[in-house]
Amino acid sequence: MCSATEHPDKVSLVTLAPDLIVADQYTSGDIWSRNTLTGNWGGERKALADKGIFVNLGLTQVGQGLTGGLVAKSAYTGSADLWLNLDTARLGWWPGGLVTLHTEGLWGNGGNPIGLNSSSGAVSPANFDATMPKIDSKSIALSEAYLTQALSENFVLLLGQIDGASLMDRNKFAGNERSQFLNGGLKNNLMLGLYAPYTAATLAGVFNLSDSTSIAVGVLSPGGEATDWFENFFKDLTIASELEVRIKPAELPGTLRFDFLWTSEPKLNTNNTRVIIRNLIRGVRLPQSGSNWMINFNFDQYLYVDSDAVGTDLHLDGLRGPQGIGIFGRFGYGGSSGNLINLFGSFGIGGRGLIPNRPNDRYGIGWYFMDFPTNFKRLAGLRSENGIEAFYNFALTPWAQLTGDVQWVNPAQKNVSDPWVLGGRLQIYF
Repeated sequence: MCSATEHPDKVSLVTLAPDLIVADQYTSGDIWSRNTLTGNWGGERKALADKGIFVNLGLTQVGQGLTGGLVAKSAYTGSADLWLNLDTARLGWWPGGLVTLHTEGLWGNGGNPIGLNSSSGAVSPANFDATMPKIDSKSIALSEAYLTQALSENFVLLLGQIDGASLMDRNKFAGNERSQFLNGGLKNNLMLGLYAPYTAATLAGVFNLSDSTSIAVGVLSPGGEATDWFENFFKDLTIASELEVRIKPAELPGTLRFDFLWTSEPKLNTNNTRVIIRNLIRGVRLPQSGSNWMINFNFDQYLYVDSDAVGTDLHLDGLRGPQGIGIFGRFGYGGSSGNLINLFGSFGIGGRGLIPNRPNDRYGIGWYFMDFPTNFKRLAGLRSENGIEAFYNFALTPWAQLTGDVQWVNPAQKNVSDPWVLGGRLQIYF
């Protein structure tokens, strides 16, 4: 409990680390200027936030058409994400805690909204949002439920069911399928998806070594999914670590991340919905090793920041950070014999704003590449894969964003013509 003389905000994680939650400010005003469709609920939403209760709802709708690949196909998918965050200090429970509950659902035309992804012949999904929480048009799950607890000024503990790939492989320009790139190869290093399911039982600690450097170490269960938390619960384990260094050359913000993962799983997880490799390797004996490991390097770096832009950071999912343009990249290598993907890379340009009177538009163009061990490629009939995606995210209002998207892929499956995917996405924050 907070002491009688200590104000809750002094020990509130939302106050001390506002990036921890999807939205930490609720604005009023007319429907064209406020940052959520439903606004401040006549002041009640802000009152709840002051007491430590944050409720945020997002709706994502994606339509895509594919030509080439295995078969021409069009698809519509929709998903909803409900976040409930409870700040334990503001609620008067105990200092320095934040409880996060994330429920999501997926729907779409046909019984399998991932069908367009599988039809491309590619390992990387053309619509990453349609892989979560499960490849099922009726899937719904409490995907994440975890506690973030500050034990000191420089050490934070995380415990619960967590989407670790989104936490440790973050990127300012290529890290959000709802407001940036749709293709999975430009959202994450897809090698990570073979080491951990989409959300896993996790215990992790984050140490702040200095104002610009932190290190995170976590242990997670590679068994189970968002819809089945305790399947093969810690039958094996994965250890993940990340060193993050924040840099500022010429006063331009940037971040370097160095990841190392090791798992005791002899056969890497092909059931993970974030990597469509299972459909391409039916009947193929998987390579295995007594333990498997990989490394990943991730960076983002602004090249230009509009220093005159003031008051346009809406603290909404996908609209954080300064207006400007920059570059990003990832490089991953799997050195053990059990890796199904042993080389991964992506690179591109992204930004926000810069067009006059369009401060909240986002845009990007990126390229990804992945390769597989030689023997595995021969047995599975695969080749290396690469793809290019370009998008423009047009902010209709601060709470509604309409995206135009185009993708070209040279898929891993052989004897398949290169697919083109044209798509649109509408994102609404309630």
